[in-house]
Amino acid sequence: MKQKITIYTQAIKYCFEHKFAIHNSSIKFSTDSTQTIIDICEQEVEIEIPDNCEDNLVEFEVKELEKVRDKIKADAVVAVNNIEDKIQSLLSIENKQGE
Repeated sequence: MKQKITIYTQAIKYCFEHKFAIHNSSIKFSTDSTQTIIDICEQEVEIEIPDNCEDNLVEFEVKELEKVRDKIKADAVVAVNNIEDKIQSLLSIENKQGE
């Protein structure tokens, strides 16, 4: 399946930077208090979307959610281990002071 989209090429300079960077996006940005935007051009392009893409979105979402879940679990294990290390360190200091 083919889909037409508009690509906006803009020069963007954030308030904390000294030079512009060229940015291509399907979103047209506007100047605001944090960035200056200069429109360079816009082009309509046609992209090919795999025919079965929509059929697989639920499967892809499940895989992405599993990645998020696994990262949260790993981060939690690290945090718990850090807390356990602090507890053991405090108990060790207390035991040495009590001797």
